[in-house]
Amino acid sequence: MIYSASRRTDLVACHPETIVQRVARSRRLEAIVFWTKDIRNLADHPGLARVLERVPSVIQYTVTGLAGGPWEPGVPALSMQLSALGRIASRLPVGAIRWRFDPLL
Repeated sequence: MIYSASRRTDLVACHPETIVQRVARSRRLEAIVFWTKDIRNLADHPGLARVLERVPSVIQYTVTGLAGGPWEPGVPALSMQLSALGRIASRLPVGAIRWRFDPLL
């Protein structure tokens, strides 16, 4: 089973405990795909850090030029996320982080 966490609601940014709980209950989990516009919890949340260590993961990281503005006020600017990106990238295999550029207006 592959867990997709999640395209509709940013579980990484808003509900990291939900991911941790679902992974703990899953017996057949083979991999996780994280979809997020804010990767800081993947670097800083202790439960998510343990998930990244235990479960093969791919991160679909959406970079948006609208972060912090009226269209996406809850998304921090890329400059605030770069150090977290470096800490995550050093723990994952090459190719585990996929960049998505979105949205275009």
